[in-house]
Amino acid sequence: MIMICERQNAISNGVNFLCKNQLSYGEFQTLQSPNVSMSEARTCWSSSPYITTFVLHSLSFFKGYSIVDNMIRKSVKFLQEEMERPGVWRFYTRQNKKIVYVNGNFRKVDLGIVPDFDDTACVSHALKSNGVDFPDNKILFYNNQTSDGIFLTWFLSDTSLIGKKDYCPPHNNIC
Repeated sequence: MIMICERQNAISNGVNFLCKNQLSYGEFQTLQSPNVSMSEARTCWSSSPYITTFVLHSLSFFKGYSIVDNMIRKSVKFLQEEMERPGVWRFYTRQNKKIVYVNGNFRKVDLGIVPDFDDTACVSHALKSNGVDFPDNKILFYNNQTSDGIFLTWFLSDTSLIGKKDYCPPHNNIC
C-alpha cells in the first residue's frame, strides 16, 4: 500500500514540475550544456519542438486530468504553430536562433538549419496521437532516402549540396 502512495506522489510531483516549467505558449524548455553538471554559466535555453514531443508522449498516459489536458492542449498548439510548409519541422523554433558552441561559449547565429527527418517524425507522431490534423507528409519521408533506402536526416531539395564547403550540415545526413 505504501508503494502505491509513493508512486502517486512521484507522478503528482512530476506533473506539477512539468506544469511549472511549461512556457506560456506551450513549449517545454530545452536546455543545452557542454557538461553534465549543467552549470549556470555554461548552460543556455534552446527553443525546440523536439523535447516537447517527448513530454507530450509521457503526458499521454495521464490524459483526463485537467492540469495534464491543459498542458497537452498548449503543447499541441505550439507544435502546430511551428509547422512549416509542406508539413515539416526543424530543431530550432522561431523563438530562438541557431546556437553553436565556440571556444567554451554558446553563441546565437542566424537560423540556418533546414527542416529535418527526426523532428518532423516526432512532431507528426505527437500531433497524430492527439487527434490533430496536419498536412500529409508521408511522401516527404519516402522521397528523402538514398537509392539504397537509407533515410536522410535533412530535408534537402538539392542533395548535391551535401559535402560542399560552406554548406551546413554536410557531415550527418543519414538517419
